[in-house]
Amino acid sequence: MCNDICKIVAPSGREGVLREYIASEIKDRFDKVEVDTFGNLIAVSGSPELYIECGLDGCGIMLTSIEDSKAHFAGVGGINAEYLIGKKIIFDDGSIGIVRFDGKDKTKSQISDLYIECSTKNRKIGDFGVVKSGYCETDDAMFANGLSNKTGVM
Repeated sequence: MCNDICKIVAPSGREGVLREYIASEIKDRFDKVEVDTFGNLIAVSGSPELYIECGLDGCGIMLTSIEDSKAHFAGVGGINAEYLIGKKIIFDDGSIGIVRFDGKDKTKSQISDLYIECSTKNRKIGDFGVVKSGYCETDDAMFANGLSNKTGVM
């Protein structure tokens, strides 16, 4: 399940597919699974009730212009340019591009200095993407972009 979750494109404001996937996977393990008016997935079980909270969105990008094999973009969520340089971006259709920077000093880069090198044949302005997460699992741990080891009980 975790590896599948890491493949779902869910930037801020576009978490619906991920929310539906998680709800379908956990519905038999909880007494109640619902979505509130803000789009939060709420799973409740037992008495006293156990609540589990997790963030569904990830930082991402939205294409703003396309020319040849370069797609320019804006950041979605709290994402910085230096982090993005060299990262793979995955789009809703599963295609992948690489974030490139033509400047000399990446520490002074801004999102507007970057572009995604990709096949632009099926890309359009407004397409969303996220940083492709590398998921791995060991005997006692799971690692992926966005996974956290924090737990809380209310």
